[in-house]
Amino acid sequence: MKIDVDYLKTILDKFIESETQYIETSIFNDFLEDEKFLFHWDILLDKKLILNLQDNLGKFYSKTYNNIAIFHTKVRLNAYGYDFYEALKEEEFRNKIKNGLSDIGIDTLLNLSKKYIDKKVDTLF
Repeated sequence: MKIDVDYLKTILDKFIESETQYIETSIFNDFLEDEKFLFHWDILLDKKLILNLQDNLGKFYSKTYNNIAIFHTKVRLNAYGYDFYEALKEEEFRNKIKNGLSDIGIDTLLNLSKKYIDKKVDTLF
């Protein structure tokens, strides 16, 4: 499965739009039947961008061959997640990824997001 930057933004929007530091994972109930959500959530966890109340990975489901067990909790986006979102929220950044680098991995995407923001900051100062 390919990484979908628009879908990642949709997930991270939930954290940004929240009035609280932690959000209930039940906010993602409508997404849970979708393999696309599970894939994108897991790659965010791979990079440790989403943490639970104990500062462990924000995994709230367990999947077997034909079933998914859900154990809701509260999770937060960490500082690196917010940094990543700074680029991801920009349509220009997402379009550049979609139009030129559609098969990149999460490490490359995170590195490019940092470069994009650094370049934007350089133009301001």
